[in-house]
Parts: sequence; C-alpha cells; structure tokens
Amino acid sequence: MLIEGTLTDFSDALASKSPTPGGGGAAGVAGALAAACGSMVANLLDGKARVADHQSDIERIAERLEELRRDLLSVVDEDAHAFEPVAEALALPRDTPEQTAVRVSRMQSALEDACQPPFKCMNLALDVLKTLDELCGYANRLVISDVGVGAELCRAALRASSLNVFVNCGMMSDGPFASKIDMVAREMVESGDKVADGIYERVAEVLHA
Repeated sequence: MLIEGTLTDFSDALASKSPTPGGGGAAGVAGALAAACGSMVANLLDGKARVADHQSDIERIAERLEELRRDLLSVVDEDAHAFEPVAEALALPRDTPEQTAVRVSRMQSALEDACQPPFKCMNLALDVLKTLDELCGYANRLVISDVGVGAELCRAALRASSLNVFVNCGMMSDGPFASKIDMVAREMVESGDKVADGIYERVAEVLHA
C-alpha cells in the first residue's frame, strides 16, 4: 500500500516513470494534510479555558477531521488501483471493428470507475473545508493561520481531483454521461472555492489586525 510508506517513498514513486501513483494520489495526500492541519488546531484548542463553552464542538470537529484524514489517505491507493483497468483497456487491439467496439466498451466502463476516487476526494475535500470553516470561528491568532493553510491545501485537493475527472471525461465515448459528471465536478469546485475564499479572508483579516 502506498500510504504505508514514508513521505519520501511516496514522492519518489510519484516522480518515477510509473503512471501510479499519479495526480489523483497527490490530491489525496494534499487533502489529508489539509485535514491534519485542522486536527492540529482542534487538538491545541482542546481543554483551553477560552473555548471551554465549546468543548464538545471542538471535540466533534477533531474527531471528524481525523476521520476525513484517514478517508483521504485511502484515496491514494484507490486511485492507483482504479487506473489499472484503464491501462488494460488502452492496450486492447483495435484492428477490426469488433475489437474496436470491445475496446470502446471496456474504456467507458474503466473510465467511469476511474472517476470514483477523484469524486470521493472532492466530496471529502468539501467536507474538510466546511469543517475548517467551523473551526475557524474558534481559532485564535496563534493557530488561525494553520486553519488557512489547511483550507488552501484542501482547495488544491479539490481542484486537482476535478482535473482527473475532466481528463477521464474527455476520453469517454458516452458523451451525455461525460457531460453530466463534468458539470457536477465544476459545481463542486465552485462551491469549494467559495468556502476556501471565505476562510482565507477571515484568516487574513485576523492576521492583519
């Protein structure tokens, strides 16, 4: 499993000629780091007198971010596995109309499956962003920058994953299906950008006060 190695191991594998891990795995790592930034802030706030009245909320946020961090790490291996059927379909012969038809069908199915990990990453990233947005209200000047860093890493994970959806859509033979999921991904990016922009502005306002 890719996530069982060190960060150096992962970056070495990412830099190699091997097609996996690829951008999808990198997006998953970015999202996991985003959640980890939030977890750190929540853990630092745990037990502080200033936020004593919100202790249960902070504990809930910490638990949710930890769950999201683990889920995002799982995307790394899921994305790598999802590429294998695509590679196999690309290698199929297309010398005859029959072979071409089989290849097109296999490609469509493989590409649909390959969209699942990046879509999962996008959904998880949106959840992280919403959780960081809530956490931002409890963070003080000393740690609020880490919430902002998490939000920007999460934005990167969201946008990076959308590119993997778009590239898969561009190779699909089922145009209407591709257009539908392409639009869903665009809407998710737009939604996430709004949350990330809001967090950035709140963080910058505190840091420049």
